[in-house]
Amino acid sequence: MLKSMQDSTKAPRHEAIGLVGSEHFENVFRRLYEVEEFNYTKVKSYLPSGLPYTFEAGLAVTSSPGHLYCGINFSPAFGDPLEGTLLAGPEFKAHGIRGFLSRGRVLPQSYLWSESPTNTAMAVHIVTPAPIYLDKGKTRIQMETHRQKEEVA
Repeated sequence: MLKSMQDSTKAPRHEAIGLVGSEHFENVFRRLYEVEEFNYTKVKSYLPSGLPYTFEAGLAVTSSPGHLYCGINFSPAFGDPLEGTLLAGPEFKAHGIRGFLSRGRVLPQSYLWSESPTNTAMAVHIVTPAPIYLDKGKTRIQMETHRQKEEVA
């Protein structure tokens, strides 16, 4: 029956699953910190199952130490949701959001004490209709994509 239902329906579109958005991230950061610079990005892609996901991130350069905030489907994740996932950028690869931010030297100072070259605050949010959780606390999720369908917005 599940197979028949899957064959008869289409996966939801990215627009249907929503996102937090740049304006909200920036407004929250400005309420919490003195923000010197703010950047936002989002990536829309697909899980191996064919279901869509949106990964969005806001990074603020602040005048004081900030924090890393993570969320899955509009709820906080009390840890790094991509802790075991290899993330690749144009210059380096690292496992998890914390590892990636550390390699890029933008991990919020509260994680690296005095080793961080900048004061930053970061918010990462992942939206998908059917996350595959890797732990009972619903903190880490499996995120592997098909490269040919990836869209950067």
